[in-house]
Amino acid sequence: MGNCCIVDTDKIIKNFDPAVYYTALFAGILSVAAVLMRFKPWWAFCLNLVILIYLYENNKLDLLSGNIKSRLSARLYRLSPPLAGFIHKHANKILTLVLLFSNIAMAAYLIITLFFGKNACGSPQKSVNFTPGTSAGKRAAVLFSGGTDSTNTALYAAAEYDEIHLLTYDRLGYYNMGASSVNANKVKWMFKDKNITHNIINIDRFYQEICYHQYLKDLFRHGKMLLLTCGLCKLAMHWRTIIYCLDNKVEAVYDGSNIEMADPSQNENIVNEMKAFYKRFGINLYYPVYYQSKQEREERLYNLGVSEKKNVKWTEDTWKIQPCCTQECLFIEYQTYSTFTFFRHNAQTAYDKYEKKMFNFHRQKREFVISRINAYLNKKVPDYSTGRYYAG
Repeated sequence: MGNCCIVDTDKIIKNFDPAVYYTALFAGILSVAAVLMRFKPWWAFCLNLVILIYLYENNKLDLLSGNIKSRLSARLYRLSPPLAGFIHKHANKILTLVLLFSNIAMAAYLIITLFFGKNACGSPQKSVNFTPGTSAGKRAAVLFSGGTDSTNTALYAAAEYDEIHLLTYDRLGYYNMGASSVNANKVKWMFKDKNITHNIINIDRFYQEICYHQYLKDLFRHGKMLLLTCGLCKLAMHWRTIIYCLDNKVEAVYDGSNIEMADPSQNENIVNEMKAFYKRFGINLYYPVYYQSKQEREERLYNLGVSEKKNVKWTEDTWKIQPCCTQECLFIEYQTYSTFTFFRHNAQTAYDKYEKKMFNFHRQKREFVISRINAYLNKKVPDYSTGRYYAG
């Protein structure tokens, strides 16, 4: 092996800096993890850049000690003497270049992401163009809970379309599902000349996929945002609604969301983005009561004879006409506590920070839903239309 295993111990001890070596090694591991796990590499890029500057300024570019290089060369010598000599001579240069080019690669990734969008480096999304059939303008679906808001919305839809699909969704944590049929039957009676059906559809599968897709990764990236139960549940409803519309050639969807609700899916900015979300699949999304006051919505139902009282919403009478979600109550308490309890002196700033994080999280989940709908249309996933267990 010649002189490749001759080691100057005193020189190694004098020049070898364990802190520099292990810090650089740790940075390399983080860089690999960032690339493999597709994490946003801002932090890895900055960390590696700082380490490179530190190593350069201190003239300590020898990441491997002489002892390590000698042992490695001795092992490789049995397989290939030229390779062993090359490794012993150039190992540190190779590692330094790897570290440098990993930063260059991450910098390129950041530039592409910033200028070409989040999915520029991922798998391409196949665009889907859905063209309604000959009955365009005839069918509409309504996200229908049976409550004041969705009943008002159903009345608007029935006034415009000949065929109305009232869609009520059920999953674990909901109860009193049959109450939704009370106002559904009243809407049918008011529009006897229209073809109105009421469907209760289970969305457990959709909700679970949204919540637990890349759960550990989302836990580290988004933290408490994973507790946005109502936002994720409503997104699961929208997912199932789009599937229903594509299967039944329904070209319009009516949603009873309103601006006064704390549900993230009813946030004004998200509502506008959801219209584009539906439009991607050739479906129009409408929010006819979004800016109407509670009093206006209540009075309309009372004057039409749908409601027996002028004030039903948020009273005990609410649960006589619509299902109840136990998790919604918990979510409202969580949101109020986490957003305002410790920041009462500056509640608006705290809410703005919460809202920004919520937007990013919701957009990421929407991208996942789009990919799943595309997979369904391309017949790469099982048929989702088997979740209906009641139709009337």
